[in-house]
Amino acid sequence: MADGGAIAARPAGTSVTVVQLLFDVHELVQVNGLWVESLWLGEPTLKALPPIARVIAQQIARGLSDRPCLARLDLAPEEIHCLYPQRQRARETRASVA
Repeated sequence: MADGGAIAARPAGTSVTVVQLLFDVHELVQVNGLWVESLWLGEPTLKALPPIARVIAQQIARGLSDRPCLARLDLAPEEIHCLYPQRQRARETRASVA
């Protein structure tokens, strides 16, 4: 994403602080003028965590809403294929040739 202007790459070895915001439901929030999404403790997120972090996240999530909805549009792979049928046909063609 670095464009040489407003967005610059950080030199290797420099530290970056990441802050995750956890609300009772998934939210979009504005931070320093940019819209970002809060931490969502859905199944894909939990699967990506190391085991000890997953246990901690599940303990935290017990007190939160069980609504699994996202604050932003999220498409399943099948839905993406519907939007781009030519890509799906090209994949199927490549798979049948291989």
